[in-house]
Amino acid sequence: MKELIVAKKLPNMKIGVVLDKSTPKNIYYSQIVPMVENVIKYQTEIIAHNSLPIKKPRTASYKGYNFLCKILFYSEYEILYVRSELLFMRLFIARYFIRNKYKICFDFRGLDSAESKYKHSNPIKEVVLKNIERFIYRNSDYLLAVSNRLKSHLHLMYGARQVFVQPCMVTKNVEKVFFPITENDKIRFVYVGGVSGWQNINKMLLMFSEISKGTVQCYLTIITNDLSSVISKIKKNKIVNVEVKSIDDRNLLLEELTKHDFGFLIRDDILMNNVSSPIKYVEYISHGVIPILTKGIGDYSMLTIEHNLGIVLDTCEISMDKLFEIRNDPKIYKRLYKVSKTLIWSPMKTPLNTIGKRLINRPTIDV
Repeated sequence: MKELIVAKKLPNMKIGVVLDKSTPKNIYYSQIVPMVENVIKYQTEIIAHNSLPIKKPRTASYKGYNFLCKILFYSEYEILYVRSELLFMRLFIARYFIRNKYKICFDFRGLDSAESKYKHSNPIKEVVLKNIERFIYRNSDYLLAVSNRLKSHLHLMYGARQVFVQPCMVTKNVEKVFFPITENDKIRFVYVGGVSGWQNINKMLLMFSEISKGTVQCYLTIITNDLSSVISKIKKNKIVNVEVKSIDDRNLLLEELTKHDFGFLIRDDILMNNVSSPIKYVEYISHGVIPILTKGIGDYSMLTIEHNLGIVLDTCEISMDKLFEIRNDPKIYKRLYKVSKTLIWSPMKTPLNTIGKRLINRPTIDV
């Protein structure tokens, strides 16, 4: 059962952004909606499973239609954008039953095979997922990837072809006013995330605990939906000066970030993280939070080093001298602002505009 949400009324080509019920609420609001709003040249619509826990304007509903109706429904579109392997397979098969064949644009937001290897260590499942990725890579009409490192990995594994890079982005950024701090001032850290193993909250807490042993007053704010689990970890490790809160409103969350000096992003140096593009990083630097991250996180670890935006760790150890050195750099907030400006949503940074233009300008039309 689906619902159709019309994002804008424009002539020319029609693009459908197809979402299933696995789409996280925060991704819908922070990535899907801004992307659709920045496809300015073509009529773009969101086709969302009605079980998604999101509020959306309703201009038309399609309820209880059978498979044949779905095929006819999707034939209205010239391009269908998907980021789910299952949805891709359904659309790929359905396309053979209609006369007006749509193009499929698949967006790799990571590697399911690498994630499965980390979570399950099941070689058979990993091989199956790799073959699905290969099939999608070779049979999609257009491809997007969440990072340059993912694009390079796809080229290496499955052959060279055009892939547009679409990282996680934000709708705005702010430039903090610089002021130096001394050992008599408080240093405020922030962590946004949950307790899943890959987020390494235990390593982050241990790091903060070590930093706090000095004479400088350090405070940590943890913004999470896993309140009870996080509080339990803090009590178990006897860590002090930690505030735990849950913030559902995205605007309030971003406003809260501006109150902090440093933000933690701790990951293991494995393929799953090497090709990623954590939205948390972009939220940090776009709101004046100096990132403390480990090496090998998508494009962002190298971006941090190249532009001196924060601290990239080889191990989960950090000195107070290093914290003061970068925090008291008079140009740190200007650098964060300048780089984060390149990660703000705009039509020029939305590949669906380029894809639509190329399809319209093709000399022949596949039927």
